[in-house]
Amino acid sequence: MKANMRSLAVAEKMYKHKLIMGTAESKAQWHNKAVDTMYNFAPTLDIDIRTSKKNLVDTEKRLKHKWVIDDL
Repeated sequence: MKANMRSLAVAEKMYKHKLIMGTAESKAQWHNKAVDTMYNFAPTLDIDIRTSKKNLVDTEKRLKHKWVIDDL
């Protein structure tokens, strides 16, 4: 721990910059604004997507065959 503190002091002196961590000021400066953003993880799908999904279901019923995509 002593070596780490000494290393920090040397680096701060060398770069003429005081490292400040854990204070309200530093937390505000480095706050990630994206964390505050409300995101809708289940948006209403576009009408074209809803129509395509319905057409797929209708076609599977009519052909009596479930389409399975193996690549996923």
